[in-house]
Amino acid sequence: MKFQIQARITEIPLSQVLYYLGYKDQILDSQILNQIQNNIKIVSNIQPKLIYRLLSKEQYTSIDFPGNDLKEMINPAKFIIFFACTLGQEVEQILRKKEVCDVADALIFDACCNAAIENVCDNFEEDINHMFSNDFCSDRFSPGYGDCPLSFQNTLCDFLQISKTIGVCLTKNYILIPRKSVTGLIAISNHAYLHRHKGCEVCSLFMTCAFRKRGQTCEK
Repeated sequence: MKFQIQARITEIPLSQVLYYLGYKDQILDSQILNQIQNNIKIVSNIQPKLIYRLLSKEQYTSIDFPGNDLKEMINPAKFIIFFACTLGQEVEQILRKKEVCDVADALIFDACCNAAIENVCDNFEEDINHMFSNDFCSDRFSPGYGDCPLSFQNTLCDFLQISKTIGVCLTKNYILIPRKSVTGLIAISNHAYLHRHKGCEVCSLFMTCAFRKRGQTCEK
């Protein structure tokens, strides 16, 4: 089965940027608002990169999927899709320049990038659901979700050869470089999935999460 999906940024909502900045009912002055809007324009013009691969059941059964949450999602699947996406090195270069000139503006740019890569993932997931509209698709699932360790990044990255295909590398601590990059998978089945709750209690970062320390969550 062949299909083609392009990585794209379609929306960077102001509310989500403010969320990543840690705003919580504070007054937003015109100067900060202008900075945010200017950075949204910059990030909206970034061309993200995407790599993905569809695997049949015969192809993915040899892969060792760690954790019960991931296995539960994979077991009924007739296909799975591995994917990785990134905003690329251009974002890293812009961020470094901003960190030298204006730390506050760099923080705003970083928040806009977080919202942008989330939008890229959302759009990819939406496209997969549309293409497999006669089937049932799981939520996208990334290393670090539930009881799936970050070390599973190795499997995804090696399988997709992301350093060659989209210019993303993996550190020994399983961090993706450039930083605004995401890996994950989506399962496709003949049977409906119970879409998982994305709350704090299923997250492996529960104890160290900056959002939770501020009394927030990363749910939209």
